[in-house]
Amino acid sequence: MSALTVAEAITRVADLLDDPGNRRWSTAKVTGALKTALSVCVQEYGDVGGTAFDESITGTTTSTGALVIASPVISRIKSLQVVTGNRRVVLMGCQPADIEVYDQVARSLSLLIVRDWQVSSTTTNQLVGDDSTTGPSWGAFDQWVCAQAALDLGISDNDKRPGLEAAWNRYRDAVITRVPTPRSRVAPLPRADYNFTDNLGWAWDATSATVQLGRMRGEWW
Repeated sequence: MSALTVAEAITRVADLLDDPGNRRWSTAKVTGALKTALSVCVQEYGDVGGTAFDESITGTTTSTGALVIASPVISRIKSLQVVTGNRRVVLMGCQPADIEVYDQVARSLSLLIVRDWQVSSTTTNQLVGDDSTTGPSWGAFDQWVCAQAALDLGISDNDKRPGLEAAWNRYRDAVITRVPTPRSRVAPLPRADYNFTDNLGWAWDATSATVQLGRMRGEWW
């Protein structure tokens, strides 16, 4: 089952609600529900360890430890590494208020992010994507999004829909079973082996789309 276009997703939601032609729920309402459902499903998929939407980006901080990321729009940062030559050191994340002193060195960073996927305004584009980029989706995930949107719309009349709920469970299960389960993990190195970054942490300010590096409250240089 291939990935759906926005138009196909709108039709699918209407089918799940037994509302062909969008007589009860308008196309605009279905599209709005798809936008919310897409955000919910991407978030839940990432929460259980899914990696299909992971994306690596790079950047360099200023001399005050800041990196502004104007594009892509980020939904979450899963990890952040300082890159020095062929060496990468993972930094701990924290809240902006937990940064006591800004970093004073420009550093090369590698970030693993999930972008904020949006339902495209062009109905011939794929459901997971935006007006310029196609997302790495697949059939079961798109069907899960459609079922989630249908359930959300169905709240308005609160009818029992056991068939729709069963479909939602089936599509979600198909997506979640794709999540890789690591059988083992590499033992961490001793702290002294990678302490050259002076106990730096990073914080993400979604409003200004800025990563800030600095010493975390309670840590030592």
